Amino acid sequence: MNLKPVIRAFDQLKAEGVIKGYALGGAMASIFYVEPFLTYDIDLFIALAQPPKTLIDLSPVYRRLEELGHQPVGEHIQVEDNPVQLLVPADALDTEAMHEAQPLSYAGLTVKVFLPEHLLAIYLKVNRPKDRLKCQLLLDSGVLDLKRFEGIVTRHHLEDQWNRVRRSQS
Repeated sequence: MNLKPVIRAFDQLKAEGVIKGYALGGAMASIFYVEPFLTYDIDLFIALAQPPKTLIDLSPVYRRLEELGHQPVGEHIQVEDNPVQLLVPADALDTEAMHEAQPLSYAGLTVKVFLPEHLLAIYLKVNRPKDRLKCQLLLDSGVLDLKRFEGIVTRHHLEDQWNRVRRSQS
């Protein structure tokens, strides 16, 4: 996958005021911190220009992306050869992860990427088999600030999930 056209497209949407901001989450974000692994799509968390009062309406975002030549395919928007899943923060953990995402360099461009500690917390929360594997990759990577991570676990009530992972490592 090539993030470059995705970064350019969403930088343009941000510059035009269609979205307020965006950050890379999910498996593609993890690849900034661990050895590369196969992933199908790019998870992009977006902050809408007009925060929703009730229902979330992504139609202005999709409409503008289509005007720029990017087509919806199933649950994704296809940006060149890259399937992109647009997500809005679903809870306080996602919101915090998006706000604290750090700008990182990719092919001469800058993209905000979730911190590894937030990625690990989100994988704990979601707890699918593939997420448990990504947890282990992050834990083995040596990039985690465990004090920051434990604060996230406490704030977002993930102690049981974290204790289960720690017990499985013993």
